[in-house]
Amino acid sequence: MRSLNSPNTHHTSQTVLSTSLSLILLLAGATWVSTNVIAPASVYAEPTRVDITLDPLPNETFELLLRRAEAIARAATQRSFDRDILINEVNVVIAARNQDNLAPILNLKVTRTNWRDRPDPKIWSTYYRTSKSLLNLEPAKPR
Repeated sequence: MRSLNSPNTHHTSQTVLSTSLSLILLLAGATWVSTNVIAPASVYAEPTRVDITLDPLPNETFELLLRRAEAIARAATQRSFDRDILINEVNVVIAARNQDNLAPILNLKVTRTNWRDRPDPKIWSTYYRTSKSLLNLEPAKPR
């Protein structure tokens, strides 16, 4: 009869330990491959933010500045979705600078699906009308 401390028992324990360790490493590798290679879109899909600052043109009213900002926000949104298929949401923040004042004038936030269905910046934008006075873009009052 063999004792438990025989060389064959020690060799069998090492084989079982080695096989178990190999199995654990194999499962860990398979998990990594499934999450990083097979389904990367769900893992890496993310929103993106674009910040743009505009300077008013000479004699440009606040309303005209907003129309220009909408056109720029629309182009930036479309460009962001076109550039990277993994982006699922775009947030475009447009600020205006007049003299030493800087204020946000609109924020366009939209998902890829909503933009594909209705690519209209007016629908997806939040407007900051108080920026008109912060930027001193109110028309001069007649005397």
